[in-house]
Amino acid sequence: MTTDQPLAVADLGSHSALLLIARQKGGELEVLHEDFVITRLGQGVKQSGLLSEERQQLALQVLKDFKERAARFGCSALEVIATEALRKARNAESFSQRARQTLKLSIKVLSAEEEARFAYLGAISVFDGFEKQKFTVIDVGGGSTETTLGRGRKIEAHASFPLGAARLAEEMNFKIRLTDEDYRRLQERVERELVNNPLRNETDDSRVVVGSGGTITTLAAIVHRMRVYDAQRISKTTLEPEQIKAWFRRINAMDLKERLRLPGLEAGREDVLPYGLLIYVTMMEAGQIKRLHVSARGLRFGYLLSLLNN
Repeated sequence: MTTDQPLAVADLGSHSALLLIARQKGGELEVLHEDFVITRLGQGVKQSGLLSEERQQLALQVLKDFKERAARFGCSALEVIATEALRKARNAESFSQRARQTLKLSIKVLSAEEEARFAYLGAISVFDGFEKQKFTVIDVGGGSTETTLGRGRKIEAHASFPLGAARLAEEMNFKIRLTDEDYRRLQERVERELVNNPLRNETDDSRVVVGSGGTITTLAAIVHRMRVYDAQRISKTTLEPEQIKAWFRRINAMDLKERLRLPGLEAGREDVLPYGLLIYVTMMEAGQIKRLHVSARGLRFGYLLSLLNN
C-alpha cells in the first residue's frame, strides 16, 4: 500500500453510521472526507433481539452512498465495521449477507475488546507525545460504553457495559424532559453497571482521562457554538463534571426544536444527547474524575490507523 493511497472506513453503530476517508501524508493522517448519518440500527434490538426491516433498509442505503463516495475519492474498497447492534441481534448474519449480496460489502463485527482497542487508539492519536503518556479512554456510544486503560499504544485493560446514549433513551421511550426522579433512577441504572466495571477507579491524576464518541464531541461543539465542525478545536476542549451537568440541565429543559437551534448540535442527536451526558456525569462522579479531555477521533480513526500500520 502506498502512503498516499486513500482508505475508507464506515463505522456502523447502534445509533449512527460514520464515514472516514483519509490517507497518510508526511507521517500524518490527512482527513479527506467525513460523513455522519443517523440510522438507529440498534433501535428495538434489546426488546425483540432483531434488527428491524426499516432500519436495515436505511443502513444498507447509507452504506451504498458511502461506498459510492469512497469510490469518488479513489478508494479501492470500503471497510465496514459494526459494533453492539450487530453483536446482539439474532438476524445480524442475515443483514451482513444482504450487504454482501447487494453491495458487495463485507461487514466486520467487532468484539467488545476490538471496539475498545480501536476506539482507544483513535482517541489518543490527537495528543502530542502520546507514546509516553498514560490514558483512560471513555467512549460512550449508542449501544454500549467502553473504558480502556493504556500507556501510549499499549493497552493494559478494558471493560465494557451494554448501555449507551441511544439504549438508555430507548429504555425511557425517548422521554424529552427528564424529572429529578428520572435522573436519580437513571444514575442508579448506570451505577449498577459500573459496580461490575473493574476499571471504574482507574482515573488517578497520573492518567489523561479522554472522552470520545458522538455525545462528548457534540457537547464540545455546543460549548464552542460551532456552526462549522472544527475537529482540531474539539480535541483541544476539556470539560469538568459540573460543566457537563450544567449543560445536561440546560438541554434537558428544552424541547426538541429548541435543542436543534443550538449551534453545534447535529440533527438526530437532539433526543439522545441528554442520556449520553448523564452517563458521562455518572462515570466522572463515580471515578472522581476532575477533568475530561475531548478527542474528535474515535473508533473509525483507530481502525484506519491500524490498517495503515499493517
